[in-house]
Amino acid sequence: MRQAIIKYGDETAGILKEEDNGVYDFQYDKNYVEQYSEQFISFDIPLTNLLYQNKQLFPFFDGL
Repeated sequence: MRQAIIKYGDETAGILKEEDNGVYDFQYDKNYVEQYSEQFISFDIPLTNLLYQNKQLFPFFDGL
């Protein structure tokens, strides 16, 4: 498993993980959701406490 801390400015927005089975997970940081309820990182990844999963890297993170 690999993971990256995703920042928006100086704030930790969430964690991106690549699981050993190749599935990608992204979850916003709980504090970020509470403090910045209108500041999502991408239109494709609306702000929520739910876990996002995809078999491919989310397009927003591709190339970063």
